[in-house]
Amino acid sequence: MIESSLEINFICENLVSTDITEYAEAIDENDLASYKIRDGNRLALSGRLIGSVMTIKEPSNHLYDISDNIITISIKYERFTRPDGRDRLSSLLSFVADFNESVGFNYVFGSHELRIERIGIPGDGALPSPISDEGLDRNQIDHPTSVMLFPPVMVEQYGKEWLLDLPADRAEELKHGSVFVVATEDITDFEQDTELHQHINDAMKPIEEAFANRDD
Repeated sequence: MIESSLEINFICENLVSTDITEYAEAIDENDLASYKIRDGNRLALSGRLIGSVMTIKEPSNHLYDISDNIITISIKYERFTRPDGRDRLSSLLSFVADFNESVGFNYVFGSHELRIERIGIPGDGALPSPISDEGLDRNQIDHPTSVMLFPPVMVEQYGKEWLLDLPADRAEELKHGSVFVVATEDITDFEQDTELHQHINDAMKPIEEAFANRDD
């Protein structure tokens, strides 16, 4: 049974407020999705995005090497293994792109829950934080993840063609010059977390190699 989650993170410099309703206004203004506010600081998306929960995490509650709050969407991978799983995934990725266009984030990235848990752990299985304050100041990331949305300033830093040539299932230019990269969209046919995790790891290897071998 699939019990792990996909976590999408929206990074906005100086995201001070922890009131999720402030960011729900961008959803309303652009009619991006329907939702309900839960407990004052959780936004439960509905429709094809049902099961997706948007929250704000303070630095003490996330594992990334940045000092700002982040907006996070979490959804169980099990939602994508249902008969309409591919449509659900497509709807989620469309929402991520549209929400980014509406707000204008510094960076957006997503990762499998089990890969997030490997950030900073001792031993060979450790992964570095995908982002850091210092890296964002240079308009660079520290490590690639399975979902990445590069704003125009990062596209300029890395080069549009280089990003579009990454070995990913999806690498596309969005309006206003952002580039959206998704390592694998084939996540709908797995029955066990171990199989899904290995598939994502395999999809990430050539992308990690591309970033490791890139000449800055």
